[in-house]
Amino acid sequence: MSFTWNTFGWINLGIDLLAVLLSLGAVFYALRRWNPDARFTFVTFKICVRALVVALCGWLPVIGYIGGIVGFSLMARLGWTTATVTIPLVCLYLARSRRMPWLAVVAIALVAVKYYGEVWEPSNLEVERVEVRLPGLKRKVKLVHLSDLQTDMIGPLHERVRREANAFNPDLVLFTGDLINHPSLAEVAGDWLAGFEPVGRKYFVTGDIDGGFATEGLLRRAGFEMLDGRRQVIQATGAQLTLLGVDIWDWREPGYLARLADGSPRPRLLLSHRPDAALIVGDAVDFVLSGHTHGGQVCLPLWGPIVTLSNVARRIAAGGLHRIGQVQLLVSRGLGWEGHLAPRVRTFCRPHLILVELLPQPAADTRSAPLASRR
Repeated sequence: MSFTWNTFGWINLGIDLLAVLLSLGAVFYALRRWNPDARFTFVTFKICVRALVVALCGWLPVIGYIGGIVGFSLMARLGWTTATVTIPLVCLYLARSRRMPWLAVVAIALVAVKYYGEVWEPSNLEVERVEVRLPGLKRKVKLVHLSDLQTDMIGPLHERVRREANAFNPDLVLFTGDLINHPSLAEVAGDWLAGFEPVGRKYFVTGDIDGGFATEGLLRRAGFEMLDGRRQVIQATGAQLTLLGVDIWDWREPGYLARLADGSPRPRLLLSHRPDAALIVGDAVDFVLSGHTHGGQVCLPLWGPIVTLSNVARRIAAGGLHRIGQVQLLVSRGLGWEGHLAPRVRTFCRPHLILVELLPQPAADTRSAPLASRR
C-alpha cells in the first residue's frame, strides 16, 4: 500500500495487505471480546496497542528465518505499514464506532506523514556545493559526486540531477556505488548515466548491490570507468591529482589502501562506497568520497539517522563534509532508497547531489580546513 509502484510492487502489496488484515483482525477481535462498550476509554487504547503488538510479533519467526538485509527490510516495511495504514484505519473505525471524531484527525495526520515520506521528501532534491582545500593541488578542479541511485524508475528528480551536474561544467563525475535495485532497470539507468557530460572522465566504484547484473558492461556503454582496485593519475585543467578506487571488500584488508596509494602523486582522492574506509586510511589519502548510508534515509528531527549501517559516527553518516583525523570525508546521502522489501521512504533526509570544488591550499594554511556551503 504505497503511493508509488516499483519493481517489487506486487510482492510488497501482498505483504502489506496480509499485514493490515492480520492486524485489523487482531484489533477487532480484542475490542469485541474485552471492550465491547461503545465509549472510547483508556482501556480501549491499551487493547488496540496490545493487539497491534501481538500481530507484529507474529511476524518475528518469518523475519528471523529470512535474516540479513531482507529480513531487516521486511521488519521496516511492517513497521511503516502499521504506522501509516493500519493505525489510520483503526482510528477511523474508532472515530465512527466510539463517537470520537478527533481520531479522524489523527488518521489524516498519519496518512499525511505517509505522503510526505513516500512522495514529497524523496522528490525534494538538495544540491550541496562544497569547497575542499587540498595540499599539493595547483588549480581548481570541479567534481560531481553521485551515489546510491537505487531507484525503481528514472523520473523528474533524476533529470534535474543531470541538468544541475552538467550546468556545473565539472572536470570529473564520480559515482560511489549502488546503482540499481533490480537488473530490469539496467538499460534505463545506463541511458541516464550516459547523459552526464564532464570535461574529463567519469569513474565508478561498486557498492553492496552492484554484483547482480553486468555492471561493467553497462558502465562502459555509459562512458564510466570502473576504478575498483585501481589508481588513476588525472590531469585536469592543468592540475594533477590521483584517484584511488576500492570495492566493498578490499578496503578491509590491512595495508591494502596504503599499498594502493604508495608512490602516487598528491593530492590523493579515494572513492569508497562505505565511509568506514576513512577510519583506517591514515595519511595514505587526503580526501575520501563515499555513500552507502543514505544519510540514514529515515531520520528524526533533532535526532538524525535511526540506522546508518556504518561504523562512522551518526553525525558523519548523516551526510556532508567532515574530518576524521587528517582526512576529509564527504558522505553522500544518495538519490534513492533501500530496495528489496523495504518501504520506499525518506524522512528529514533529502536526496543528495554534491558539487565539489577542489581548491589549492594556501602555503600558510597548515590546517587544511574544509569550507562548505549549501543551496
